[in-house]
Amino acid sequence: MNINKDIEQATYFIDKMKDRIPLIKNQLQLNKHVEMINAFIQLINIIEVLVAVKQQTTVIDKLLLARLRDYFMQADEEQIKIPIHYFVNKIDADLNEDKQMLMHQVVQVFKGVELNQKLINNKSNWHQQTPTAEVEGLVEHLLTEFKTQLQWH
Repeated sequence: MNINKDIEQATYFIDKMKDRIPLIKNQLQLNKHVEMINAFIQLINIIEVLVAVKQQTTVIDKLLLARLRDYFMQADEEQIKIPIHYFVNKIDADLNEDKQMLMHQVVQVFKGVELNQKLINNKSNWHQQTPTAEVEGLVEHLLTEFKTQLQWH
């Protein structure tokens, strides 16, 4: 079953039905014909939306499964029982986080890592950090790049 081919074929038949409109002389038949065309168009639109939503939820499933895989691997490395409820609650909490708060946390972690690396490498400019706005811009750019390259399937 190729849904895109079926939609394309249905659209072709809708166009053929539209072509018949000028040939219909009876007003009652014309009204029914137009009503049928509109119903088919609505049905095609609904199917297209459902297909798009299914593709998007598949991508979200992949992201969540990858996150679970990482949690399971972490549990295995630490030789602990897999706390499945903890993982599910953690993912749920992550999804409910405020974007601005997450951005702030990412910036703070970035700055901490930057400072640690400068200290480890004995850099004399250890006290000069990348400005917050610059880090936020970098993170936003990376998010935009990721979302642009993300294929919804």
